[in-house]
Amino acid sequence: MQPDGLRADYDLHHGNKIMKAVLEMSCCKRVEDLHRILADICDLAGFAFFCYQDCRIVDGKPVVGCTLLNYPESWQHRYRERQYLAIDPVVQHAMSSLAPLTWGDQIFVTEAEREFREDLRAHGMGLGVSFPAHFRHTDVACVSFVRSAAEADEDVEPVHVPSWGALVANLTLDTSRRLNVVPSGAPSLSARELEILKWVAEGKSSWDISRIVSLTEHGVVHHIRNIMKKFNVTSRRRAVVMASKLGML
Repeated sequence: MQPDGLRADYDLHHGNKIMKAVLEMSCCKRVEDLHRILADICDLAGFAFFCYQDCRIVDGKPVVGCTLLNYPESWQHRYRERQYLAIDPVVQHAMSSLAPLTWGDQIFVTEAEREFREDLRAHGMGLGVSFPAHFRHTDVACVSFVRSAAEADEDVEPVHVPSWGALVANLTLDTSRRLNVVPSGAPSLSARELEILKWVAEGKSSWDISRIVSLTEHGVVHHIRNIMKKFNVTSRRRAVVMASKLGML
């Protein structure tokens, strides 16, 4: 065991390195950079696993956007196979609260949730802590840091709530939106289609847009029809509304 003085110096050193990594998030140019920083923070903080996921509420339903994690592949497959999203207490908490959540017996209440926890441990994952983040009443995100199940078996000290956790959650959400990570349910638009849709959102007519993007008016109308088809809507304004809800504009 380290003397208290050495332990304090060690914690301060790692705390400074973690905060340096956290502040680098605002400089990320790619989603891959964001993943690397989360992995670094996870390692520096002494956790084995991390997961960040955000979603946008569209017509009352969550549409998954950015997902960054290093959870075991076997657990990811199991989670989807058993449709654990519907009973995951971390997800339920994040949808309605901004308070940090430590993983303990108190959050696994029902029989289904307790079975979920046992399955989680069987795939090598133990105690953890989660930090929700909300933005503009439509975006919900959560970042979790998790110890390995082996650490839990060794009866190490309980998971504490890092002071930087909420900042990480909010900066990751902000960065994913800045990098325009669109929800998985969003249709795929070409660069030209997205450009035209943005001008439609500005209230420009097909003729106006044709002058701006150097296309014939017929060409602009053709692109708009394709956009409407991809969104499965019958008007250009509805396409704009859907794209806005999905964070594409």
